[in-house]
Amino acid sequence: MRGSGSTSWVVLWLAVTASPAMADASAGQSTGVFGYIVVTIVAVGTVVGLATIRSSLLTSTWSLADALSEEAEVSLIDDTTKQPVLDAGKPVLITKLCPSTSRFIAMIGLIAILMLYIGFGLIELQRYGETGALPQPDDVKNLMYFLLGGVTMFAPYLINKFASVFDWLTPKKP
Repeated sequence: MRGSGSTSWVVLWLAVTASPAMADASAGQSTGVFGYIVVTIVAVGTVVGLATIRSSLLTSTWSLADALSEEAEVSLIDDTTKQPVLDAGKPVLITKLCPSTSRFIAMIGLIAILMLYIGFGLIELQRYGETGALPQPDDVKNLMYFLLGGVTMFAPYLINKFASVFDWLTPKKP
């Protein structure tokens, strides 16, 4: 039984590396079947992986709302009078989780960039399966510039985190 697992990896490796060579030699072009198989496996694997994560999150106590919130100090409000509770003339502050727009935008950007990476990855896998040729350096450079441009939507969040390193330089409120 131990050999059957390694044998299947060897067969998979041979299929991956030999597929362009096994293409229709008389026509000089690949059939593209291998490319479609690889793209299908990667796409289905991605969907199954995301569905597995979603189903496990549904059965846990983890909350997306809590994950996208950040701690903020707010005034304690008296339930009966609906007025801030005062201590020595100053409002009593409590730490509370509040929704964060920047974290929500970052999550949406992450999903968009993830879909771009998966999409372009599937295109390149399909191209490799059909032709057996890797992308040219100019193609990779242009794709890299495009994907790095998408990362700029995370710049405000990154700058905010970087600025928090220097909080010790700002004067504290008495």
